[in-house]
Amino acid sequence: MQPPILWQIVTFTLLLHSLVITGFLLPSPAHAKRQVEQFNLPQPPSYKHYELRVEASSRRAEAGKPVILKAILSPNIAADEVEYQFLINGSPIKEPGMHKVYIFEDTGTYKVSAVARLGGSYLLNSPPIIIHVIDAWIEPEAAIAPAMLMVKPGQDAIFNSLSETDPQSRQWLYWSASNGHRGRGDRFIIKTDKMEVGKYAIELLVRDDRNRESVAHATLIINDPDEDIETLSLETTDNSPIEGNAAATIDLHLHASHTHRLQNMQIVFWIQNAQPGADTELQLDTGDGIQTPWSKKLRYGHRYERLGVYTARITARMPNGTQQSNTVTVYVWPLWLPVILLILGLLLAGIPFFRRHQRQQQQPDPIRYQHLADPGHHQLILPSATETPAITIHKSSDAGRQTLTRKRENHDQ
Repeated sequence: MQPPILWQIVTFTLLLHSLVITGFLLPSPAHAKRQVEQFNLPQPPSYKHYELRVEASSRRAEAGKPVILKAILSPNIAADEVEYQFLINGSPIKEPGMHKVYIFEDTGTYKVSAVARLGGSYLLNSPPIIIHVIDAWIEPEAAIAPAMLMVKPGQDAIFNSLSETDPQSRQWLYWSASNGHRGRGDRFIIKTDKMEVGKYAIELLVRDDRNRESVAHATLIINDPDEDIETLSLETTDNSPIEGNAAATIDLHLHASHTHRLQNMQIVFWIQNAQPGADTELQLDTGDGIQTPWSKKLRYGHRYERLGVYTARITARMPNGTQQSNTVTVYVWPLWLPVILLILGLLLAGIPFFRRHQRQQQQPDPIRYQHLADPGHHQLILPSATETPAITIHKSSDAGRQTLTRKRENHDQ
């Protein structure tokens, strides 16, 4: 006889309760505690969402000039947990760090990247950046001649620019006067007929292709018409080179960037390996009537406005006399000369083609055959300008009968 359903339910409930009490179904407290400890263990950090990039102070650097490199990690973490290393064209730089001041010695194109070590083991690479290193750029330097000019009302005040920029750069010159006059170019002409007696400040701004600027100043003095203008001269009367004192002489060897130049194109003059003393000043005479102010400059830029042959030299002024450098001859040619030379070159190059075309157009002269009265003697006359053809003459046994045939290329007769 089967027990009632109610009795089966009660028996199953008591059995389940006993199992729970004895720990066969529910975990023991020690086991539960062990699971909690395992859940609370620290997980290793993940750096997959981090990004590393490189920045440079200039992407178009100059050879011999410093460039600042910087590695940027995002999101940011403590500096002591990261090690940085820069690579240039795949080669690591000796000193690690997230900042680096690097000097490129040679021109060219360089690929710069960085590597970061996170947490002591995880490596993160940055995408590379390209840096173009070019030749060192000469800073512009403004200069005005004369530095002080004294005129009477009605006379034109003329200031010339002796400024220089890098030989690879164009030059922009901007003049201004304190009375409102403005101008551009190598020469600044001020009409003084409507200006009052007094002093006026002259300013010259020089700018190059890289927007680098330099400023020079001069002074214009307009005197009373009834007063004589005093001529200010700082030149010494002794123009002979210093002799007998070797310690007082300097090596004045003048160089020029070009000895043949077109009009209004810049020429750079410089003194090489010279060490002027504290009391030594230099002056350049360009040969076209312009002399630079006395200064310690070893490099000068100049533009010749008229064609011709000019002789330039440097004069050094010292407390016990003056010394002159060697002379440099400069040939200034007109602006249209390259066009004429180009046209002449094209004409000379076309002469051989023209002569060949003429020869092809000429008709070949006929070949004449002359039979002399003396039997057995024959003469073939060919024009000298005609190429000698391959001709074979056969004389028949019958006297007075001859045949003239042209030899074919396959030598068949």
